[in-house]
Amino acid sequence: MIDTDYLASVGEQTFQTSPMGTGPFQHKQWIPNRYIQAVKNPKYWESGVPYLDGYKVVPVPDPAVRLQSFQAKEIDITRELNFKDYSSLEAQGKSGQIQFLRVPGARPTPIFFNIQKAPYDNVKVRQAFAYCIDKKAIVQAVLFGYGTEADTCLPPSSYYDAHYWPYTQDFKKAQSLLADAGLPNGLTSECIMIGEISDFPVAAQVLKSQLANAGITLNITLLDSATWFQRWQAGNYETNIVYWDGFIDPNDWLAVTNSIASTQNTAKYNNPQVETLFAQGIQETDPAKRQAIYFQMQKILNTDLPYIWLYSPDDVEVAQTYVHGHVLMNPALMPYPRYYRMWLDPPHGR
Repeated sequence: MIDTDYLASVGEQTFQTSPMGTGPFQHKQWIPNRYIQAVKNPKYWESGVPYLDGYKVVPVPDPAVRLQSFQAKEIDITRELNFKDYSSLEAQGKSGQIQFLRVPGARPTPIFFNIQKAPYDNVKVRQAFAYCIDKKAIVQAVLFGYGTEADTCLPPSSYYDAHYWPYTQDFKKAQSLLADAGLPNGLTSECIMIGEISDFPVAAQVLKSQLANAGITLNITLLDSATWFQRWQAGNYETNIVYWDGFIDPNDWLAVTNSIASTQNTAKYNNPQVETLFAQGIQETDPAKRQAIYFQMQKILNTDLPYIWLYSPDDVEVAQTYVHGHVLMNPALMPYPRYYRMWLDPPHGR
């Protein structure tokens, strides 16, 4: 909840760096690219919380550096580490050296096509990509078993249809589709992504290897998040690896990338039948009928292929043993830690 009088008095720009609300913590300081610091709100409505006097969030882009800082006990909680490290961290969790928290993820990851640009406006080209891809190999190489294949953007808990993914790896079929699309010699595609998200470059390398078997050359471009966002919003890409954070309602999952009204639909995918299903899904209250609507929508999307969903990583966090009250929930339900019910054994407060 926002104090509208405060917002009106300081303006939106100042509010971005000096916010005021009614939560358990108050904003203290934000130094861009260094840290955000909050302190306990003494006027919070719920008596007795938060337990902490405050907390500090420090951005550390390199997951290897985050892990080193965690192992040196310079930080208390961290997440989104390299998947290759999870097995040893899980073993440390089982032995009581650290806390290893893991839940099924709600962060499906696709490769997007800019269907406003040739040759990606031709569905046969997009289908050729699909016939090259072995998702099981990607999950093993990228996630080391800490995640699942994704056949749509919906997680298994939200009307996920696991029965309609008609593509199996078939390089000859992919080559035939490319020839039908006027590309008998294949094509070269630039694929952009945020380089600091550890699984993206690995996934791209696996895709590059698979696509090469059908004559598709994937050139990988790693970008910082700001540059990537600019290119994404401008539709300045051919293909793009990205992920979507969790939503609760399936209509939110699907609309954000498929509705022509969505600002995130930067490739301007537009299917009137899908738009009709969106309207029906919002209005329908019967779960069985909603399921039928979203199953039909997923079937259409997996035929049109404005993107190919690849995998969904598990959500993993590690915490020091002196941290208490930290509960990792499905990110679609609780995407951020509940700091106000955490506490630390002395003398670890910072």
